[in-house]
Amino acid sequence: MPLTHAEIQHRYVEKMKRLDSEEWKRKRAAAAIRDLAKNREKRSAQKQRWAKKHRARVRLAYAQWEKRNPLKVIAKSGKMRARKAKAVATTVDLRLVIKAANGRCGICQRPIRAGTPTHFDHIVPFAAGGTHALDNLQFTHARCNLRKGQTI
Repeated sequence: MPLTHAEIQHRYVEKMKRLDSEEWKRKRAAAAIRDLAKNREKRSAQKQRWAKKHRARVRLAYAQWEKRNPLKVIAKSGKMRARKAKAVATTVDLRLVIKAANGRCGICQRPIRAGTPTHFDHIVPFAAGGTHALDNLQFTHARCNLRKGQTI
């Protein structure tokens, strides 16, 4: 009597488990990548249908994410502004900009106290050909940045 598909599959899985575990992991990862590539459009369409059907849940989840990740929201808006200005835009971790500032304003060099309104300033503005990259950002007092405007 011939083996069923399920029995053949079970034997294959058992054989693969006996192989070196690293080889098993590599083969499973390759299979997962193949499956993902094969079904990418189908999965994308399913996600879009689900999001359209559950708009309120999606909006609530995004609002909660924004509250938990204020620096990522600011970075995302900066990246969008850079793209709109046709400037080079990279993903920036604003925590690194804050750490590099060492508690001081990038414009006036005075300390930034807790509770003081702050901005992330593009040293070379988009209008002057600047980029949205880590080396072109500085942490500043809001007043200093607003006074600086579009100057370099």
